[in-house]
This record gives sequence, structure tokens and C-alpha cells, in this order.
Amino acid sequence: MELKIEEEKENPFFERKELKIRLIHHGEATPSKNAVEEMVAKKFGVDVTHVVLDYIFTETGKAESIAKVKVYKKPVRKVEEKKEEKAEAAESKPV
Repeated sequence: MELKIEEEKENPFFERKELKIRLIHHGEATPSKNAVEEMVAKKFGVDVTHVVLDYIFTETGKAESIAKVKVYKKPVRKVEEKKEEKAEAAESKPV
């Protein structure tokens, strides 16, 4: 699988880079969210906890996908983790 950066913007307010990338995956399925986050983390030399994948779309009839990724300067907590914590807190709350 090959990764090409199509757009790269620095966002100093949120301390992150905002990327639009093209993934070329001939003979392979659309890459998983974790695989894309790991590739981007490796390319930018950061831990995977600094990377958030917003979306990934595969173009019809092509073995190429477009993805929007954010690379933060600090580790970030994933939205899913926050939702799980809220659900756990709600379950343990006495009625």
C-alpha cells in the first residue's frame, strides 16, 4: 500500500496538522482505520495516539482511497473511549 499526501495544513490553534491523503492499495481491500493511523504515525514519526482518522472513502472502480487525517502534537483520546466512559458511568450510577 502506498500513501501520498495531497494536502497538508498546519493548524496552530489546535496544535495539529490536517492532511488529505490518497491511499493506493492495488490487489488489497480498503485499508482499516487502524492500518491508516499506523501508516500516518510512522510517516510523521509520532505515536499512533497522536493520529485521528476522520474518514476514508474508496473511489468506485479504483483501488484508491481518499482519507482525512489529523496529526496532533500531543496524544489525544479517541471519541469512542469517551463514549465508553460515559456509558460505564451511567451504568454504575445508582438509581
